[in-house]
Amino acid sequence: MGSLDDRVTEEVLQNVFIPFGEIISILLPRHENGSGAHRGFAFVEFEDAADAQAAIDNVHDSELFGRVLTCNLANARSAKHQSVWADADAWMGKTLAHSAADVDVEMRHAGHAAAAPTGGEPMTAGDD
Repeated sequence: MGSLDDRVTEEVLQNVFIPFGEIISILLPRHENGSGAHRGFAFVEFEDAADAQAAIDNVHDSELFGRVLTCNLANARSAKHQSVWADADAWMGKTLAHSAADVDVEMRHAGHAAAAPTGGEPMTAGDD
């Protein structure tokens, strides 16, 4: 949901959406500048997909605190609040590649030959 007025709080959103069904969570992202102000959009998660669709059908293009609301289904790209592990495989591959290159460069600067890992199982502390 977007185009939220500064006066909108989680409690206000709870009151707006509770008539449509069981709400699992409400997320009202805040600015990271320390002001505490929200960023003008929110995510409301319903227990049932049909309830979410009913909320969208009824709230989209309605008015709240003088603003016309945008209400639609969020996807991973628009939400930008993916699980930490959503891209874990890609992240791990990049991290291991960078780590191996860093170790190789550091060892060369120290005058040692390095055998950097090139794949397979990552090494952890205690591996011999």
